[in-house]
Amino acid sequence: MQDSGKHTKLDVADARERLIRVAGTLFSKHGLDGVSTREISNEAGLNVSLISYYFGGKEGLYKTVIQEFALRMQREVQGFLDQFAEEKVEKKTFLHNLHQGFLAVTQLKIAQRHLAVLLHREMLNGLPYARETHDTVFNGLAQQMVEIFRRAQRKGILRKEIQPEILFLTLIFTLDNYVLQRHLRTGFWENCAGLGEDTEEFVSQLMKITLEGALK
Repeated sequence: MQDSGKHTKLDVADARERLIRVAGTLFSKHGLDGVSTREISNEAGLNVSLISYYFGGKEGLYKTVIQEFALRMQREVQGFLDQFAEEKVEKKTFLHNLHQGFLAVTQLKIAQRHLAVLLHREMLNGLPYARETHDTVFNGLAQQMVEIFRRAQRKGILRKEIQPEILFLTLIFTLDNYVLQRHLRTGFWENCAGLGEDTEEFVSQLMKITLEGALK
C-alpha cells in the first residue's frame, strides 16, 4: 500500500531519500526517458505525487540524483584535499595523500557504480541535466587538485614541464574506466586476471605508472 502523503519531518526525509535511491537505480538502468514517475513511486512504495512535491517532477528528481552523488563525492574527497593544504608538501606525504584520495574516490564509485554509470552517460550526452552540478562541484574539486600538482611542481616534486591539467585528466579518466570495466565485465576485463577485485592494488599501479614519468 502506498504512502498517503502525510509525513512527519522524519518521514519526509526518509521518503525523499527513498525516492532518490530508487530513482538512481532505475535511471542508471533505463535512462531518464525509459522510466516513468509511476514506476519510480511504485518501486519506492510511495505516492507518485511526492515526486512533484519534493522535486518538481521527473527531471528535477533526475538532477537531484546526480547532485546528491556529486555532493557525496565532494564530502569524501574534500578531507584528503584539505590535508595537502595543512601539511608541508614533501614527496612522501604527497604520494601517500594522493594514493589515499584516489583510493577513496574509486571505492565510492564502485560502491555506487550504478550512479557512476549514470553520470558517465550524462557526460557523454553533453551534460543536459548536470551542467550546473558538474561546473560547481566537480570543477571545484578538479581545480583544487590541479593547484596541488602546481604546488608539487614549485617544490620540485613534479617535473615543471608536466601540464597539471593533463596529469589530472589522465588519473581521473583511467580511474573512471576501471570502474566502468569492472561494472560492465567486458571481455577485456575478464581477460585481465591481473586487475582482479583489488582496488587498492589498482590505485597503486595507477600511481606508479602515471606518476613515475611525472616525478622529478
